[in-house]
Amino acid sequence: MQRRRQAVPTAIRALRQASMSEIACGWNFSMAVDARGTVFAFGRSDAGQCGVGTTDDQLLPTKVRACV
Repeated sequence: MQRRRQAVPTAIRALRQASMSEIACGWNFSMAVDARGTVFAFGRSDAGQCGVGTTDDQLLPTKVRACV
């Protein structure tokens, strides 16, 4: 998978079948919530900011297992 910064909004192929209700975009990572309330995170995660239990960058949307 190729890493590439996007300067404009871009469709996310991995989420194309989901009905997204909210999206929040940060400088280096983004989060999205689908219609069922499932939270996905993707982007830079060197400090664990994606909340998926690892500091590996998330190149594809990854389910956040628990939200407080």
